[in-house]
Amino acid sequence: ASCKFGNVAVFLAVTSPTTGTCVTPAHAAAQVTFEVSMNSEDYISLPTGFVFYSPVTMSKYLPRGVPIAGGSIVTVSGTNFRAFGAISTVCRFGSHVVKGTVVSTSTIACRAPPAVPFA
Repeated sequence: ASCKFGNVAVFLAVTSPTTGTCVTPAHAAAQVTFEVSMNSEDYISLPTGFVFYSPVTMSKYLPRGVPIAGGSIVTVSGTNFRAFGAISTVCRFGSHVVKGTVVSTSTIACRAPPAVPFA
């Protein structure tokens, strides 16, 4: 059994009658076809394909502090940010996780939550 990312075939570990696991090969950033085969000869192409993306980096965030009431927008700067459809972009402020918005490939905006007093 195998998975094919573009033209590169890799081993498909079948874990149940409806589930399997493939390890992605190294690849340049690109959208490629994604196919699965139980006999490594006859492939079924999945319509959504597969996306290899460049690693995300974070270079700074501003402002460096906000009022304890929260509500301020914090802007995160970096590289290779992108929205992934139904997968949410989030920011973590201590133990608080809030939804983020991908503004561009170099900017994410998040609304800071209220501060929680130390116990």
